[in-house]
Amino acid sequence: MANVEKLQQLLGKYQEQLKTLKDLFMADGKIDANEQATLNQIEELISSIGASIGSAVDGATAAAASSRSISASVGKGGTNKLEDVKVVQELLNQKGQNLTVDGLCGKGTIGAIEAFQQAEFGWKDGRIDPGGKSWSALSGGGSAASSEDAAAADETSSEEGSSESNSGTTDAAAASGEVEEALSASSKISASVGAGGKNQSADVLRVKQLLNKFGHKLTEDGNADAALTAAIKDFQTKYRGSSNPDGRVDAGGRTWNSLLGMGRIQGQLEAMAKQYSVEPAVIMAIQTVESGGNGFFSDGRPKILFEGHIFWNELKKVGKDPNALRSGNENIIYPKWDSSQYAGGTKEYDRLAKAEKIHKEAAYKATSWGEFQIMGFNHSTVGYSDVFSFVEAMKVPNGASLKAVMEFVKNNNLLRHVQGSSKDWASFAKGYNGPGYAKNQYDKKLAAAFARFQKV
Repeated sequence: MANVEKLQQLLGKYQEQLKTLKDLFMADGKIDANEQATLNQIEELISSIGASIGSAVDGATAAAASSRSISASVGKGGTNKLEDVKVVQELLNQKGQNLTVDGLCGKGTIGAIEAFQQAEFGWKDGRIDPGGKSWSALSGGGSAASSEDAAAADETSSEEGSSESNSGTTDAAAASGEVEEALSASSKISASVGAGGKNQSADVLRVKQLLNKFGHKLTEDGNADAALTAAIKDFQTKYRGSSNPDGRVDAGGRTWNSLLGMGRIQGQLEAMAKQYSVEPAVIMAIQTVESGGNGFFSDGRPKILFEGHIFWNELKKVGKDPNALRSGNENIIYPKWDSSQYAGGTKEYDRLAKAEKIHKEAAYKATSWGEFQIMGFNHSTVGYSDVFSFVEAMKVPNGASLKAVMEFVKNNNLLRHVQGSSKDWASFAKGYNGPGYAKNQYDKKLAAAFARFQKV
């Protein structure tokens, strides 16, 4: 792997050079055509080196992957352990797919599993079980099923069916673009569920589906019983930190938002914790304290907040004079932060639409998006090449927001404060929330949440 190491060193040098040049070119507030051409050339070179590294690594790992095994199911409804997912991704790539081998079971991985199954057997369930038919064919231990086998598999929903459907351990659908209805952006209940609630059957079913993500094994039906109330209280105590749980979930209330927000990341905790070298309780604490729980409005759109003073600066960067555009746009273009201009709720989309008519890209960059309210201008920091792809990702409750905030934390050198046995929540909160963190006690809230989740 010596060549790979040399390429990685070269890649690092060009990435650093790109960053330095961007900062230099932006010194006058904008990047001209010649400067952009220079940046484009370096970016193309970086892309080429990255592709070379990927090819070298794939070649070195392909043979090893074929001789390895998986310890648990991978794909829809699977356990999706980090190393197992990597093995499956590597084997799928040998079959012609082009997956990033990152151990995260997302839409691309599940789609690749389904495509493989459809080609091999004529059916698909999106999951691979240890020793199962799909694993045997994928790993080289067997050939494609006969038509008789395929028919039998279809009749039984395949041998890799839903034996873990109510286990609550993980849910690959939550980690993919194909989000199941219970976790979707438009998921909601119409009235209260649980102790003293209206307990309409559709609402009860939805709450049970979400509670099962947290290890409960409730019968997923519309009956409100003692087991449901007990499960709600258990969730409120362990995950909400309630000292006096009421056993009820109100439509749009805190327990409901926590069920949705935390439910969406349950299937990804192990993989993300390993990827960023932190305990799962750290991620849960960040999700609980730094997010609004459910990052979506009831109509399915991500929550946003438009910042007119950021729009002012972004307009300058694209060569537009904000002063000349201010007349008639005073509520979206202003030089300094002014909270009185906020419309709040879904009305923020009206402000955004007005700004888009002036300059769409600048408007998107001046808006904070989704569960963690990450500003659009941070798109490259959190792993997106442009603000448009970032915004599209924030529209889907599939873990993209959590991935983005963890990238933000990593790239702003904040992970070091929460790795290892000693946690410096004050330094973390200062870096994430700014100098006003102490006034809002973000450090204390994070520390308390972490201590609570360590016990779960």
